[in-house]
Amino acid sequence: MKRRAFALFILPFLTLFTGCGSTEAMTFSATLVVSPRATARYETFYSDRYFSFDPFVYHEELALVSHAMTLAAFPYETFKEDYSLQPNNLKSFWKSIGFTDIWCAQNYYEEAETDSIGFAFALKKITDEEGDTATVIAIAIRGNDYGAEWASNVTIGEEGDAQGFREASTSVLIGLKEYIRVRRITGHVKFWTSGFSRAAITANMVAGQIVSNVVDCYDFFQPEVHYTPKDVFAYCFEPPMGVVEDYEIAHTEKFGCIHNLLNFNDLVPLVAPDEWGFTRYGVDHYYPDRLTDIHFDERQREKAVTRYHFTPNGTNLAGYTIDDWTFVDPGEKFSNANGRVLPRACIHPSQARFVRQLIRCLAIDGFHDRFIYDGLAQKGLRRLFAILHGRDEVIHKEDITMEGLLKLFFECNLINVLLMELLDGDVSGFVFDIEPLFYQAFGGHNVSTEDVQAFYWDCLFPLAYFADAFVSHQDILLQLMNIQNLMRIKLAHVPELSYAWLGSCDSRYYGKDANELNDGSYYIFNVASATRISIYEQTFGRVIFESAGKNMSSDILSASYFSDGHTEIYLPKNGKYAYTIEGPDAVGTLIDIDPHLHQKTVRDGMSGSGAF
Repeated sequence: MKRRAFALFILPFLTLFTGCGSTEAMTFSATLVVSPRATARYETFYSDRYFSFDPFVYHEELALVSHAMTLAAFPYETFKEDYSLQPNNLKSFWKSIGFTDIWCAQNYYEEAETDSIGFAFALKKITDEEGDTATVIAIAIRGNDYGAEWASNVTIGEEGDAQGFREASTSVLIGLKEYIRVRRITGHVKFWTSGFSRAAITANMVAGQIVSNVVDCYDFFQPEVHYTPKDVFAYCFEPPMGVVEDYEIAHTEKFGCIHNLLNFNDLVPLVAPDEWGFTRYGVDHYYPDRLTDIHFDERQREKAVTRYHFTPNGTNLAGYTIDDWTFVDPGEKFSNANGRVLPRACIHPSQARFVRQLIRCLAIDGFHDRFIYDGLAQKGLRRLFAILHGRDEVIHKEDITMEGLLKLFFECNLINVLLMELLDGDVSGFVFDIEPLFYQAFGGHNVSTEDVQAFYWDCLFPLAYFADAFVSHQDILLQLMNIQNLMRIKLAHVPELSYAWLGSCDSRYYGKDANELNDGSYYIFNVASATRISIYEQTFGRVIFESAGKNMSSDILSASYFSDGHTEIYLPKNGKYAYTIEGPDAVGTLIDIDPHLHQKTVRDGMSGSGAF
C-alpha cells in the first residue's frame, strides 16, 4: 500500500517531465478559496488545437484548461482594497494563451450587488490543420467570492427558469452580443465558456441559448457571424440547476456540447431542486464515488487525495477527506416516525445520498413547491444572504458569516431547547423561541430592536418551512446536528477539490490508470427478511459484503440496515457480483438509482444464490 501511495504521489511529476503534452504545459495564477487567502500558481495545459476537437465528446484537455479559466476568473486576492483588481488573474491567464481584446463588464470592477454578475470576454483567431480560420470568443464568469450575489442564488421566482440564474445569463448574452457588435467580429465564430457554482449554471444557460439560437433558427447575433453547435465548447463545474425544461429535451443530443462536471457529494448541484421541475443543459459527468465506482477505495480516492495535496491549499485536506460522513442512529423513538422506516445502522455512510435526501425533504415536505417558496420564503432568504455580505440597507453586520451564524446557533444556550422542539414536532415553539438568536446575531452596531424584529418577521416563513421539513424527517435533522457534517457539506463544494478530482481523471497525469467519470447511477440491492447476506465480487475475487441482521461488514460497499429489518446495499455498476441470501422468507430486489434518487426495479423475487 505504501509503495502504491508513493507511486501515485510522484506520478504527476513524472508525466509532466517525460513527454505527455509537455509543450502544452503551463501555469496560471488563481486565488485560494479557503483561508489563508493568497494568490497561488496552478498547472494546466493549453493548445489552439483543442478547438478542433468534437465538442460533443468529452475531452480532458478542454476540461482542465476550462477549469483553469474558471479558477482564474475568481476575484484577485486584494480586490476588496481596490475592486478594479478583481479580474487581474483572468486577464493574465488569457494573455498567457494568446487571447486579446479583453473586455470586462462593469460589475467585475465593482462591489457585488444582490443580483449582479461579473463576466468578461476575450478573443483569439485560430487556424486549423486544413487552413480554416475562426475566432474563438472566451466567456468567463466570476464564480466565487461574489458576496451579495448569493441572494440571487436563492431567487427562484414563480415560473420559468430560476429567476436569479436566468437574469445572470441574460446579462451575459446581452454583453456578448454587444461585444461582437462593437468589435465587428464576422465570419466563423467558436464560443468557449466555463464557470464554477453560480457561474457554472450561468455558463450552462448561456451555452444552451447559444445552441438554441442556431438550432431553432433564431437570429440573436449579427448576420455576419456564423457558427453551428459544433462550435460551442462549454465545461461547467459543480453547476446548480436552473433550467425549466423537459429533462429529455435539456439533455438531448443538440446540447451534447455542454459538459457538467460534478462531485457526487456536493449539495449545490441539486438546487434549484428537480422536484420542482429544474434541470440543466447538457451531459452530466460525475467524479468517482463509493456508490458509483467499485475501485473507489482501491485507487480512485487516493489519486484525488494526491492531486489535492498538489494544490496550494492542500493542507486543508484534514478538513475534508472526501468520504467521511458521520451516521447518527435515530434510535427507537424516531425509527418509525411519521410512518417512515428509517436506517438504524450504516457502514460507510454516504454523504451523496444524504444531501439528496436533504434537498428532497426541503423541497417536498418543507417548502412544498416553488410557488409557496417564491411567495413566502424567498424574500427572507434573500435578505439573510444580503445581510451576511453587508449589502442590506438597514442591517450591516460585517463581522458575521454563515459559518459564524452556525457556530453561534450550536453554541448558544437555547440549542437544546430548540432541537427538542423540532424533535417533538413543535414547529411554532421553535419558530418563536429562535427569535432571541436574531437579536444576538444581528443586533448592535447601530441596529435598532425594531430593525432586527422586522428582519425576524421576514424570516418567519422560511424558518417555519425548514422546521416543517425537519419535523417530518427527524433522521435528517439528527445527521445535521453533527456540526462536522455541516462543515463536510460546505467543504464538498471547494473549487480546489473539484480541480483535484478533475486532475485525477486526466491521463496526462495518470495514463491508463486515470480515474473514470461516470453517469452517477448505481444499484440498490434491497433484501428483506434475511438472516444472512453475502456478496462476492468477481474482479476482486473475494466476498466484499456480509451481514447478519444489523451487523454488517464491508471494506468497500456502503450499506444501511432499517428499522423494519430490511437491508440496502449500494452497488457500483462497474462491479460483477454474486450473492447468497439466507432465511426462509428472504427475498431481494435489484433497483436502478439515478443521480436524483429516481428509481426503477431491475429484478425482483431474488432468493437463494445468483449473480448480476
